[in-house]
This record gives sequence, structure tokens and C-alpha cells, in this order.
Amino acid sequence: MDRARRLQIERAANAARRENLADRWQTVLFLMSGVDEQRYPDAGFWKVLALYRRGRISEADATRQRCRLSSADGRALDGERSVATMLAAQHPAPRVQNAAYGFTPPTGAEGVNNDAAYNGPDPSSTL
Repeated sequence: MDRARRLQIERAANAARRENLADRWQTVLFLMSGVDEQRYPDAGFWKVLALYRRGRISEADATRQRCRLSSADGRALDGERSVATMLAAQHPAPRVQNAAYGFTPPTGAEGVNNDAAYNGPDPSSTL
């Protein structure tokens, strides 16, 4: 099982870095779904990175709290969070009018999708 998880993490890293990949960050999230962030910190790194790149800042922050990341990984993700926050501020989501009684708007996306390939440092394998 460990070998299969490592292969998933490697594929997610390749997808994050590959040029001209449609749905890059959705692919990374798919590959990292079901991988334990505490047992595999590098999987947590790729999952949090993908969430930031998709503009899902709150979800990324919550996922990041469950991860054991090195300080270098934390700094890299801090930069990604800053960019995601800046993009969200530049392109605020349109306000939704409550059209029906009891309707609450969805809270999924907070910002805009950043489809650029990742060219930063690899996650640390040690803490």
C-alpha cells in the first residue's frame, strides 16, 4: 500500500508541474484524495497547494492544520496563500441574492482558479 501511495504522490507532483495540463489542480486533488496527510506530509503539501490554486483558501487552511509540514514547506505554502488571497481580493465572487426562503449560497470557491504550473521547491521529505 505504501508503494501505491508513493506512486500517487509522484503522479500528483508531475501533474502539478506539467505544462499544458487541463484541470491540473483538480487532477492533483483527485490523486491526493484518500491519502493520509499525517502519514505522508508531502501528500498534504500537494493537497494544500492545489486547494490554494483553486481559490479554496478556507479549505486549504483547514487541511494545512492537519498536516505535519517542514518550515520550508510552510514558507512555500505561505507564498501560495498570499497569491490566492490577492487573487480573491482582485476578483471578488459575485454576491448572491437570496431568492427563496431558507436559501443559503454555497461556500465552496472563495477566489479564482490559478491554473499555472507549479515551479517552486519540492516538499521536504523530512521534518
